[in-house]
Amino acid sequence: MFFSEGTSELLTFVAALLITFGLYDQALRVWKRESADDLSLPLVASVLLNEVMWLNYGVHLLPAQKVVAAVPALNIPAAIILAVGYFKFRNNDSGGESEWI
Repeated sequence: MFFSEGTSELLTFVAALLITFGLYDQALRVWKRESADDLSLPLVASVLLNEVMWLNYGVHLLPAQKVVAAVPALNIPAAIILAVGYFKFRNNDSGGESEWI
């Protein structure tokens, strides 16, 4: 093991906080600017699917790894806010560009 168990848990918690703040910041930014031009459909879909998968994984680790279950539970609402904002504010005049690019 590279880090002690306590250090690993602390690093997991810090990483979880960073991703949570970043995800909520991006979701709220879409709604504040009323624009989802910075986002792509694959990104939005993968963020939402990623959080659902982590929640499923984390639930199976309970009670030992509470952070692994708690973080996706906190992030799924942000991912839904992001997805709804994407579909509400996406630019339909993309000049013929594919949404997958």
